[in-house]
Amino acid sequence: LSKIDFFPKPDEKARLRTLSGGTLSLITVFLFLILFMIEFSMFLNTKIDKELYVDEGINQRLNINLDITFPSLPCSYMSLDAVDSTGQSSLDIQTDLFQQRLNRRGDPISQAEIAKMEAEIYDQIEHIPVPQNHNKCGSCYGAETDLFPCCETCEDVRNAYRDKGWAFTSAKGVAQCQNEGYTPRMLAQKNEGCQLYGSVTVGKVAGNFHVAPGRSIKNSHGHSHDTAALSFSDRFNTTHIINELSFGEEFNGRIDPLEGQMGRTDDALSLFQYFIKIVPTSYVKRNGEVVETNQYSVTQHYQAMSMTHDSEKLPGVFFMYDLSPIK
Repeated sequence: LSKIDFFPKPDEKARLRTLSGGTLSLITVFLFLILFMIEFSMFLNTKIDKELYVDEGINQRLNINLDITFPSLPCSYMSLDAVDSTGQSSLDIQTDLFQQRLNRRGDPISQAEIAKMEAEIYDQIEHIPVPQNHNKCGSCYGAETDLFPCCETCEDVRNAYRDKGWAFTSAKGVAQCQNEGYTPRMLAQKNEGCQLYGSVTVGKVAGNFHVAPGRSIKNSHGHSHDTAALSFSDRFNTTHIINELSFGEEFNGRIDPLEGQMGRTDDALSLFQYFIKIVPTSYVKRNGEVVETNQYSVTQHYQAMSMTHDSEKLPGVFFMYDLSPIK
């Protein structure tokens, strides 16, 4: 059998080990390991195949995930509204949306600190009787409706005015607000910031959502923001940091262009606008599970404002979005 051995071995005396041969062997092993690691990493990575087709999910809802920090705009001075192209609007949204008060350094203000400040303000309040209306309960100062027959708190009065489409110009003379220390509490927050985070669900049509100073009030043209109650402040610094802004569920490899974006201004009044093009996306995992979500691209615009020349415009941060028909 030894005569038909296809792999004959040379005699040990004929073998010669050299330095160059050892170096070449090490280089070969090193290259082998590199090639192995490259192939192994390619095996583990997800391959994304992209296809385009017409989006038929027009009746679905669009979930907006946001986390925005306003270092110089207090939580009580702002509201978030959403309006779409069909005329549907959601004003002063609070469902699934949260606010965290921040101090001058940008650190969160704890509930214990807030309670201490509220107690100090409350101790200095001079309480006055609340006038009664024809329903024999707290007066709404002429803003009584079937929805608001009574106003027992300052918030009730503000909501009743808002439902009427009236501006709540001042808390002065409103017993409920004076007894709750509305004006001192607002003044105490003047130098605070706010972190706004959570989610908003809207119709899957073009529209916008915006954060702007003042309380939202419905009117014949849609809505406006009442800043009269904030007359003690002539500055609304809308400097902001977008920690997160996405549409729909997250998936591997998604890039959100506005994540980490900072809009900085030193102007008393300013307008930031982000024009967003949303592309509906179906992400199919290896196990066949389908994630219906979205990607987007964005352009932006900034404008410094003055009450003299821009009285018809609203300062704030606006996100105008449109949806691509191609998925």
